[in-house]
Amino acid sequence: MVISGIGGLGHLAVQYAKAMGLNVIAVDIDDAKLDLAKRLGAALAVNARQADPAAFVKKEVDGAQGVLVTAVSPKAFEQALGMVGRGGTVSLNGLPPGDFPLSIFDTVLNGLAVRGSIVGTRLDLQEALDFAGTARSRRQSRPNGSRTSTTSSLACTRVTSRAASSLTMRSRTEALRRCGCNLKHELSRPVG
Repeated sequence: MVISGIGGLGHLAVQYAKAMGLNVIAVDIDDAKLDLAKRLGAALAVNARQADPAAFVKKEVDGAQGVLVTAVSPKAFEQALGMVGRGGTVSLNGLPPGDFPLSIFDTVLNGLAVRGSIVGTRLDLQEALDFAGTARSRRQSRPNGSRTSTTSSLACTRVTSRAASSLTMRSRTEALRRCGCNLKHELSRPVG
């Protein structure tokens, strides 16, 4: 199992995969995130800036049965297709802007499955809750005044955990008023 993008979601995916008995190969462009993946149980790790991850995975395991892309980079999506083995599945979970090429010939010839995944089923949710006692979510909580710092950290891919900013009732209400999603938010509900 290849997990591409060892950030807030990817570090959890490594733990899920290990708990399910899968051998994990971690792919990222940040050595600190790759070290984290190894500490969490990844058997192998490759820095996609320093080596071709597709060539690495093909050499090590002759292509993975599954590739999960949590990275928010179109390049990671392209690389995933080269890392998956014959009959394997690529699950796309990150949401980068733009498109990526998909070779129809290679996809059909190798019997590949490519699927998008953004929301799980109710059964997935129940399994995740049952699993919660096993996985350890790393999180960074930041005070209300550091929202800009949190946002810039996310944009610059410096986050290796789930990131959250605490909101006071007033700042939450103001944020909901300015969110622009055209939904009517319940502004009087307490935070938490």
